[in-house]
Amino acid sequence: MKRATIAMIAAATGVSPATVSRALRGDPRISGETTDRIRSKANELDYASQLNPRMQAGSSVGAIGLVVGAMANPYVGWLLRLMLAEAARRGKRIVLLDGEKDILEDGARSAMIRRGIEGCVITTAPLSADMAQLLRIRRIPTVLMNRAANDATTCVTCDHVAGAARLADLVLDAGYRRIAMLRGSGRTTPVLYRERGFIERLEERSIGLFRQIVIGRDDRALSTYAAGQQAAELLLATPPAERPEAAFVVNDFMAMGVIDKLAEHGVRVPDDISIVGFDGIAEGERFPYRLTTIRQPVEELVRTALDCLQEENPGSVGKTVLLRGGLITRSSLLLPEAGQAASRQLEGS
Repeated sequence: MKRATIAMIAAATGVSPATVSRALRGDPRISGETTDRIRSKANELDYASQLNPRMQAGSSVGAIGLVVGAMANPYVGWLLRLMLAEAARRGKRIVLLDGEKDILEDGARSAMIRRGIEGCVITTAPLSADMAQLLRIRRIPTVLMNRAANDATTCVTCDHVAGAARLADLVLDAGYRRIAMLRGSGRTTPVLYRERGFIERLEERSIGLFRQIVIGRDDRALSTYAAGQQAAELLLATPPAERPEAAFVVNDFMAMGVIDKLAEHGVRVPDDISIVGFDGIAEGERFPYRLTTIRQPVEELVRTALDCLQEENPGSVGKTVLLRGGLITRSSLLLPEAGQAASRQLEGS
């Protein structure tokens, strides 16, 4: 088959080559009807598989695909709002791909061509082998956010291990020894790294995990609000004298479910059990949660991910950019008086 060119698309659609080039870049000066007609013909001629996005618009990325899952988690909404704002500031647009509905397998090929996606950020959804191959074939620059990088993909992530270790130190320094960890069974990168950081720090300080509660039975069971309520029910089924004194819940959304369910049964946080979370979502600051947590540097994550997309051949050599989260201490963790002063110092570090 003869290699498709912009000139061929222009001739087939009755417009100039310059109009084709602008439409494929998502230039707002080209009408939606014309853009759709041009991209449909480009799809028919399989032009996108031959196209290097770096040849367009001075190495800019016109439309950015954002692949997300776990849409109910407020963290995802926070990330999406910041991504939309930062992309708009750079003159780009975001095309949202919902990883929870397997759109990666069923619709990504046509979506990437029809909507002119020239770069992709994959965050709270798995990257399948088929999707990875599709991105390579289409030469679409890809950045993973809060996911483990492979040998050929750039990853921008919060340092989950270090953040969880800081929480472990804080809980231990407050004098707690019967410490639990609560999570869903899904083996997502943030959960695995947070688990590792928290447990390893306890062991470094010669304290074993008192109890671990894992909700779900497969790799897709996420650490959701409902999972938090289920975990709390298991805690409530334990006699009060045998319950943990403090619990690390692997994200704030799940921690909110834990706190609400405990409150229904008259178990007070932090008087009866202290709770710490991870993410720093705005909802965790509200009463009755007032969560002590690690706040992910989401603004910096977004900026860095988009910067990486604009690098020359960002996916050619895998690298990981680690960003430090910030400790926020609130009343969900009961601290002794001496610990209060120490925690305030930590928060400012």
